[in-house]
Amino acid sequence: MEFISKETLDKYLGDKSNVHLEDLTQVIEEQFGVVVKIEKNNELERITKELSENDELIRKVKKAREKRKPGFPSYIRNKEDFLKLAKEANENAK
Repeated sequence: MEFISKETLDKYLGDKSNVHLEDLTQVIEEQFGVVVKIEKNNELERITKELSENDELIRKVKKAREKRKPGFPSYIRNKEDFLKLAKEANENAK
């Protein structure tokens, strides 16, 4: 396993109270001879968008809201059906 000593890291970062991502990637690239590519993980945003645009899901939530008994804390009674629908939405979003 490759590592960077605290002394080496201090040479790059000094006494900064905040270390930026660019600082860390520069250290890694220079010390290990690699190229670091940082990408934002948009999976949650993508899945949320897909679910919010899923007419079938919206219809089921509205129907469940209308049928929900007062004090019943959930819109879904069958967890497996919900997980199946969420999985299908996730697969369609890919």
